[in-house]
Amino acid sequence: MSPYKLVYDPELAKKERLLQLQELEEFIFMVTKILSCIRRRVEFDMTERSKSENFYQGIKYCYSIQG
Repeated sequence: MSPYKLVYDPELAKKERLLQLQELEEFIFMVTKILSCIRRRVEFDMTERSKSENFYQGIKYCYSIQG
């Protein structure tokens, strides 16, 4: 048997869940900003290029400025 005993710490578990939720919230915020940037970029740049090409260019541009 291991000399270590696993102990459930509810406060530590709560802090861990809050940290995970905060990281998820930051990720969702970043994705939302990138998608809204892409949408504006595609709507603005409706030239003779196809929508899919505009979308791809928008992704490259918006991802690069998020850095």
